[in-house]
Amino acid sequence: MEQLLVDVGGRDLAVTLDGQGDNTIVFLHGLTGHQHNFYHLVQLLKPDFKTVSVDLAGRGESDPSEKSSVLQHAKDVTILLEKLAINEPILIGHSMGAFITSIIASEHPHVKGAIYLDGACKIDPALSVILQPSLGRLQKTYLSKDQYLQEMQQLYTMLGITWSEEIEQAVLYEVIEIDGIWKSRMHVQNINEDIQDFVDYDPKAVAENVACPVLLVMATGAIGPLPALFTESLFQDTVNYTKNIQSFVTSSNHYSMVGDQQPDMNQAIYDFVRTL
Repeated sequence: MEQLLVDVGGRDLAVTLDGQGDNTIVFLHGLTGHQHNFYHLVQLLKPDFKTVSVDLAGRGESDPSEKSSVLQHAKDVTILLEKLAINEPILIGHSMGAFITSIIASEHPHVKGAIYLDGACKIDPALSVILQPSLGRLQKTYLSKDQYLQEMQQLYTMLGITWSEEIEQAVLYEVIEIDGIWKSRMHVQNINEDIQDFVDYDPKAVAENVACPVLLVMATGAIGPLPALFTESLFQDTVNYTKNIQSFVTSSNHYSMVGDQQPDMNQAIYDFVRTL
């Protein structure tokens, strides 16, 4: 395993390289996520594939953008791929990462395959309301690391994710101490800019230009007291206008699909990437 900071135009993105094989899989996380969110999939795939786990701008140990958007993230990742000499990437994006994955695939015909994990679809205007529980922690301060961990354990349980050693390590990665106060290291301005940018995503326009094989995974599970983040109808344009797409439905929810081990879904992903 190798950890790098890669300059993508005056700003650094933090990435972790792992695995082995002839093909490279690049993991792109969600709105408030970071590279360690893909622990289970990396463990599954790295025996047969090189893996690149990315902290998008303003997340984890990556520098923030002056002005963030889904398109800016796509540009950053495109530069990253060039810097790492990854000519035919397989892209796996979760949530916001799926939107970014679809844009890169639509603009670069050399993408070998793409997996959208509950994303790259139409956006419900109520999205920001559903996201509030996971956004609430970003501006709060804590007196200790343990206090942050305790609140995150409650949040993750509410989101349907089983607390584990892997989850605890991922949570610890996102918290920093400054002058005796602990807080999330996520860049709140970039995250708010990304939320505002989602409304302009046009799944039909993007899908029509994606030539590579695509696996779309839709999560139907409830998020605590809330329904699934994206209903099946929101994926209609993505399914109808992507030339080479197959779908898989998981009963896990938008967060537990990557936070927990999902054997059936992960097997479908493994089978898909093995065919590319």
